[in-house]
Amino acid sequence: MTNEITRGSKEYIDFRQHILERDNYCCKHCGRGKFNMLYYPPLEVHHIKSWKDYPELRMNEDNCFVLCKRCHKYTDNFGSDKWLYMVGGKRNNLLEEVISF
Repeated sequence: MTNEITRGSKEYIDFRQHILERDNYCCKHCGRGKFNMLYYPPLEVHHIKSWKDYPELRMNEDNCFVLCKRCHKYTDNFGSDKWLYMVGGKRNNLLEEVISF
């Protein structure tokens, strides 16, 4: 498992599906999910150690859990900081909350 793994690869798509199933298609922070009629926003797989900086952990189950798109934006390593403008310019302790849950 190396840098060659991409989000569009069959290997990663299968891994992502496995994580969604493992976490019962449910956001680990807010509870939104497939089975509670609150499936919007979409569910995503969050990487505790970032996809970009830790390619060796991209497909490590212990490095991943499910978040909805809205909650995912509050994590320390989510994409770019463009969204910060919309949420008051700072991140919260979402990751600590999820891990302690």
